[in-house]
Amino acid sequence: MIGLIFCLQILLSFSKSYDPDVCSHKGEMIYHLLGCTPVKEKPSDPCASRFVCPTGNMTDPSGCLASTMGVEQTSSRGNNSCNGVCRCMEETLVTCPILKCPEFNREYCPSGCYNGYDIDGCCSTGHICLSPRKDTHVCRVDGYAYKEGQKFFPSDSCKVCVCHKDFKGKYVEPFCKFLSCEIRDQFSYQLSRNCAPVYKNERALCCPYTWLCPNTVPTLRMKDEDYGQKCVFGSQEASGVVFCSTVVRKNERLRIKCVCQLPPLYTCRVTHSESIYQRL
Repeated sequence: MIGLIFCLQILLSFSKSYDPDVCSHKGEMIYHLLGCTPVKEKPSDPCASRFVCPTGNMTDPSGCLASTMGVEQTSSRGNNSCNGVCRCMEETLVTCPILKCPEFNREYCPSGCYNGYDIDGCCSTGHICLSPRKDTHVCRVDGYAYKEGQKFFPSDSCKVCVCHKDFKGKYVEPFCKFLSCEIRDQFSYQLSRNCAPVYKNERALCCPYTWLCPNTVPTLRMKDEDYGQKCVFGSQEASGVVFCSTVVRKNERLRIKCVCQLPPLYTCRVTHSESIYQRL
């Protein structure tokens, strides 16, 4: 059985000579977060044509997987993570509940105020309330206006930013940082089964919107399109195959097309989505 198995070590920081945003449209970021090695057709190419992921066991010696540390039973995360206490549920599965920040409650923020954020934090650092006569700096990105202290996600970047008076339109530190995506913490099940990441953003393929797994695909159509690459899906390796599927995610019905454009995993995009919410 041919499978894709990731090693425990995760890439904690990117090389100074590499900027994931340059190739964010191809979906390279997930591989760098997993510690895979890029392979280029030509040394001068800005983006990789495929990645080589280290072979080995997906679990650490204690029997569990986590992105920043081995997890024996429970472990807490740092302040910049949106995950709570991680627990080892199975041999290769770690579950890390997502923190429920107070600002998720619509009644949390008083009228006339907004939630402020720190670039290294997850939840809001508190309310920012301005008097009617006091102006604040505004960051204009992708046609939207963000007040100083507000968090935003540039559409053509794999970064999260916080508006600051010194922000000049460039997504650089200390105003922006790369998304962590919590890949290993939240998606250890999908990774261990060689599922395909699905992206919804058309411009930057950063954190997967959902995953397409062999055992959860209700409708699967395959056709030959020679991309000159080989990708793995579940226990099978295929060349020149495109997956077209329809899946349901929460209250959405998604049409998905997966292409072997950046091995070893298929790269899937949402081509159409529609709400299936029905009023009672």
